This record gives sequence, structure tokens and C-alpha cells, in this order.
Amino acid sequence: MSTLMTTAEFRCCFLALLPFFACAGGGTKSSGPTPDVHAGEPEAGASSATMGSGGNALIPIDTRPCYVAGCAPGLVCDGMTCVEPPTSCPPSGQPACGADGLAYGSVCEANLAGVAVNPSTSACPTPPGYFVCDWVFCDSRTSFCNDPREMTERSRFTADELGCQPLPAECLDASSCYCLQKNTPKPSQCCSASDAGAIHTGCIGEVP
Repeated sequence: MSTLMTTAEFRCCFLALLPFFACAGGGTKSSGPTPDVHAGEPEAGASSATMGSGGNALIPIDTRPCYVAGCAPGLVCDGMTCVEPPTSCPPSGQPACGADGLAYGSVCEANLAGVAVNPSTSACPTPPGYFVCDWVFCDSRTSFCNDPREMTERSRFTADELGCQPLPAECLDASSCYCLQKNTPKPSQCCSASDAGAIHTGCIGEVP
């Protein structure tokens, strides 16, 4: 009987002993580079707002208001969001401050001219006979400013009931907080009137 292994027998024995040699040698080593144990961790100083799970970088979001950050081509800032420019504007009577430092007849008229609205009315001169109401100007002879800053108080009103509101007919000749609260369907809990005739309703607090 021949003692020499056939090629098939040698191959079978080699494959059977291969795991033993791997364990005895402490396992095979990778010929590639040693993995970085810090891979995936954010770099020092990186904001968590710009890092995703696993350290994947996210595209930073521009949280600046649109009148500062600007809008995409073909859009204009109405003070809050980027909108398509209007083609016409209805009468408003509530001048608004443009980002160019000029007062316009309304938010719509500023946007119609392609100008963004700046909610900081201090950036524009107050038109004669008007007073500041949030980011527009109210006519002190015919309107009052309803601008509650306390969340519970503000929630009592719809969007159309905020900002410049027409004075009741009973208060046009003698506007006062007493007259206003007596003749409005939703009298505010707080009211203040200036010597120039500017009336503000709404309590001071956190803007919702």
C-alpha cells in the first residue's frame, strides 16, 4: 500500500487543520490600516446641530429671518417668510418698514416694489400721524394697536384681530382706553394710551 497522500487527500487534511493554525497564531491580522477608534466622533468645537447620528455631517440650516438672509430669486420677504411678489395691493392704511429704510404704504406695497419688510420699525422714520404697532404703523386718528404679548391673552384673537384695528365709531372723537374697552367685542385685559393718541391693547409677556 502506498503511504503517499493523493492530492485530494492532502487538500482535505489541510482544510481540516486550517482553523487550528488560525487559533494558535492568535488570529489573522489585517494587512490594512489600523481603524481609527475616534472615527465618527465630532471634531472639537463642532456643533451638535450640524452633526447627525453616527457623526454624519448635516447641511446647516440658515435660521436667520428672511429680511436678513434674503430670499431665492423670484421671491421677496414679507417680514416672516419668502413669498412671491404681489401683482397689486388693496388699500391698507398700515404703513410698513422696508429693509431699505423707507416706509411703504403696506407690507404688500413694499413687496410689490421688490423690497423686503423689516419687522424692526425703528429702522424707518414713523410717518406723521402714525405710531408703531409691532412691524407696521397705525393711524392714531382712526385705529388702535392690538398687540398682546402674553400667550393666553394673544390666543383669544384671530390673526385678523391683531395689529392695527379700527377704532369704534364711539371713540373716534375721544379715543381712550375706557372708551375702547367699553365698545370693543373683545376688550383686552391691558390698555395704554399716549398723549399723542396712540392706544395699545395687550399685556406684556412672552410672545408665543
